[in-house]
Amino acid sequence: MRGRAIRSGLVAATAGAAVAGVLLAAPAHAADGPVYSGKGWKAFTSAGIYSISPDPYVIRFASATARDRLTPALKRAAVQITEVTGVKVTVSSELTPGARPPCSEQPRHVMTFHMKYRPIGKRGMSQSYACTSGADGSAFGGAVVMNSEYWTSPNWFSNNKTTNRVMRDNVTLHELGHLFGLAHVNTDRDGDGRVEGGECVRNSAGRKPVMCTPTGGYRTAASGGRYTWEFDVPGLRQMRKNYDLR
Repeated sequence: MRGRAIRSGLVAATAGAAVAGVLLAAPAHAADGPVYSGKGWKAFTSAGIYSISPDPYVIRFASATARDRLTPALKRAAVQITEVTGVKVTVSSELTPGARPPCSEQPRHVMTFHMKYRPIGKRGMSQSYACTSGADGSAFGGAVVMNSEYWTSPNWFSNNKTTNRVMRDNVTLHELGHLFGLAHVNTDRDGDGRVEGGECVRNSAGRKPVMCTPTGGYRTAASGGRYTWEFDVPGLRQMRKNYDLR
């Protein structure tokens, strides 16, 4: 298996990406074949992930703190991904403490969430490690290290309690999205020759994809902590279709 590290931050500057494995170029595709990008979504082809397998995936935790803080958001995400892709995703209460294994030792279709203060030494940044199966180019699993300061620093995202909680949930979904093969969707929308933070497609209400960086998504209590139906969800659906089309 190969893997790639993705750093994401909501308050910090534009998230960077560091290669932890061999980069693979996206193959060309026909109109009736696999599709690797669309409005507001893009496959994580640079990490070798082109599809989502139909086999079940399990989300688990490396610590009780990660489990207690992240379970509600990840359970909602698991239900939504299962509904839109038909792939069973479950959240386990099992704890698997210890260091993150390399992709070569990663259990198949297991996604482990860790919690650490500034995991890459930068304010506001979390990091995901997405693994690919290599053989068929599907999402294999991996790990996420969430930045604990989202919870320990008062009003990290907003002075509004609901908005603060929703934004924590959204960034958790953002990191999970990387493990399922969704990449950042920022593009040079202002034509200045640079791809910058926040440069993402948006709908008429100004909403951006969860997979934008800094993280977009819904901002209300009713809809927050869910992938956007106009951007992220079509990407998840197509990634599952790609498995059968490749």
